[in-house]
Amino acid sequence: IIKYSLLSFISACQGYDASRYSQFQDEYSLEQVMNSRKVFDFLTLLQCCPTSDGAGAAVLASEAFVRKHRLENQAVEIVAQEMVTDFPSTFSENSCIKMVGYDMSRLAGKKCFEAAGLTPGDVDVVELHDCFSANELITYEALGLCEEGKAGELVDRGDNTYGGKFVINPSGGLISKGHPLGATGLAQCAELCWQLRGQAGRRQVPGASVALQHNIGLGGAVVVTIYKMGFPQESRYVIGSAASSSGDGDLEGFKAYPVFKEIENHLLQEGEKLVRKVGGVFAFKVKDGPDGREATWVVDVKNGRGSVTNDPGMCLNGLNGKSAVEDKLLWFIDAFASKLDGFIFFISSNLVCFLIVVER
Repeated sequence: IIKYSLLSFISACQGYDASRYSQFQDEYSLEQVMNSRKVFDFLTLLQCCPTSDGAGAAVLASEAFVRKHRLENQAVEIVAQEMVTDFPSTFSENSCIKMVGYDMSRLAGKKCFEAAGLTPGDVDVVELHDCFSANELITYEALGLCEEGKAGELVDRGDNTYGGKFVINPSGGLISKGHPLGATGLAQCAELCWQLRGQAGRRQVPGASVALQHNIGLGGAVVVTIYKMGFPQESRYVIGSAASSSGDGDLEGFKAYPVFKEIENHLLQEGEKLVRKVGGVFAFKVKDGPDGREATWVVDVKNGRGSVTNDPGMCLNGLNGKSAVEDKLLWFIDAFASKLDGFIFFISSNLVCFLIVVER
């Protein structure tokens, strides 16, 4: 028997630190969830996912394509994926739990773990279909995250959130993020890719290396997917992978190399916030390379979650007016320049360049 307050607690957790893409941005207390308008029996309004509009996309690429375009640092591998449809038991056993997909979720999860050579205990982060709070608890058991009948104990131990055995629905789940039907599964996929890449910001699950996705449509099919980084040895962007402006060479030999690694790490942790605040792209021409070589790095604090590259062609930032550029430049200096021994800069109408002078 699941306590009513436990279902409400599940819903309250889903509002915690939700993604900026979430439909619901407010954090609710357990009492607010329990006291919200009753929808049906033990379910209140805040235990139900909202009706949503949304869109999502995923780029599926071959290993050859990934290597050709040097995308190893961000490529996420679909380790295993299984789809299962309704069992006869869905219709013949007069069971509400089986009607909402328990049997097909259990089989899809079992087949997926077998295909991947993994167990539920190997999973770090999960995005599952929590259309209602009760469905989340049922799915814990169906996927093998706990024994049958033990979902309540898993929650009581804190093993469904940060600091516990698993982190489940760090995006906020359907209850917080919303449920735009066809885009729901892609939203789960996006969150898990961000988690594996270390790009989830405040929602980041420390050391996440195995991700599990569960998506269901009643009447009925379920898809369970396991993800890992495709090239874990390159799962952090390796600056210097492109050629320098003076030709081929080992850019790690530049004294400024650690500076850009530090900037890169900062973007990995807080990229979304920095992009919203800065909105600029900065080119750095470095002159301290081995044998007098020069190289150009570009720090993009305008697009996506930010990036560090060696492509000078990316440095047009689209800012209008010198004052706008200077405002963003001052913030950039405050955020990053303490890592530099010294620098001078110049500004042109649509381009910000730093000429870094590293003390020898």
